[in-house]
Amino acid sequence: MSPPEIKRFYEPFFGGGAFYFKIRPAASEFAILSDINEELINCYKQIVNQPESLINILSKLEFSKKEYDIIRNSRPSDVLERAVRFIYLNKTCWNGLYRVNSKGVFNVPIGKFNGNPKICQDEKIRATSTALSGASILCCDFKEAVSKASAGDFVYFDPPYTARHNNNGFRAYNENVFLWADQERLAKVSKQLMQKNVNVMISNANHSEIIELYDGFHYRVVTRPSVISGKTSNRGKVDEIILTSYEPINCPGDVRLIENK
Repeated sequence: MSPPEIKRFYEPFFGGGAFYFKIRPAASEFAILSDINEELINCYKQIVNQPESLINILSKLEFSKKEYDIIRNSRPSDVLERAVRFIYLNKTCWNGLYRVNSKGVFNVPIGKFNGNPKICQDEKIRATSTALSGASILCCDFKEAVSKASAGDFVYFDPPYTARHNNNGFRAYNENVFLWADQERLAKVSKQLMQKNVNVMISNANHSEIIELYDGFHYRVVTRPSVISGKTSNRGKVDEIILTSYEPINCPGDVRLIENK
């Protein structure tokens, strides 16, 4: 559902960066990637700046409860060591979840695996380093990240949300991860970008109150597997929506225009 031509590519809420790595804009120097998670952004920067040093250290680490507790409880200040810690915890914690408590302390327990997880994925690190080379990688709020976007640019927003509840308890659940005021602020920023002829795409929960925020946008409902539950048997499938400020061309499925009355 992305437009055929992209002048500059923006992806706040970068997270795993699946969309960026899928479409890979023609020139990465025209990509602005950002998130408010300082540890995540530092990790991406070290993957770009010193991938071989990361690989060298990660390849020597082992998966064990003792090692996990030592690394989880550590507070390194060196940027490379912080990136090592981030990757190690991501590969060995429960469900690859990044979660901190009110004091900013990572509190996810060690994961359960069939065999040992692969902590050092050297080829993926090298490939990611190449894919991000030349891109601007920023740690900032989504509004600041897209402040210089102009006509012909493409912005993809993938904010924190859950689609598990659909229309049941959505707002109460999400107040813990992304405030409703933030959802409203995101919709306002998206509309301002649309007025500047910036092409905007947003993925969000398929919830009536979310849809009502995006008057004038097009949307399509999509279904994906849920990864929220700790038990695979409880995950099932959930509905999400893809919103666009432009009318998608040759898009499969039912695309609707949001017209609030």
